[in-house]
Amino acid sequence: MEFALILPILLVLFFGIIDFGMLLSKQHVINQMAKELTREASVGAEESVLLARGERFAKFVIPISGKTVSHESGATIFTYSTSEGESVNPDTSVYVTITPSLNGRDRGEIIEVAVTHNYVPLTPILDFVVYWFGREADDSILLNSTYSTMVEQDAN
Repeated sequence: MEFALILPILLVLFFGIIDFGMLLSKQHVINQMAKELTREASVGAEESVLLARGERFAKFVIPISGKTVSHESGATIFTYSTSEGESVNPDTSVYVTITPSLNGRDRGEIIEVAVTHNYVPLTPILDFVVYWFGREADDSILLNSTYSTMVEQDAN
């Protein structure tokens, strides 16, 4: 009888720990992705090299089935996306924004790389914790990281 009362609490706690570990893991990968892409972009790596390097990191965050590159308002944007049907939330892509655009990097200017991803928790316990700390509870948690550095070499 007592086990039946305690089991749901233990299961929520157990899966909450797993979910939090996955959240921390994905945040770490996003931090490393932003840091590595910033370093590569600062030494003049080409767009194709940066896209492939970003894909190596993004595959640890989501199952990638597509990637796109766009150039908007002076920035280069990489989007790594999952196929439809694999994702609970349609906006779980990984977005990389590189400012200024890779087409116009000049030695000595500051380059900034921002990586964002909406993490969808497996359990509702993380939504509760986020709500408890005063943020709006949602189906996803925004993970982001931004790094900036000076361009060391012009683009090849």
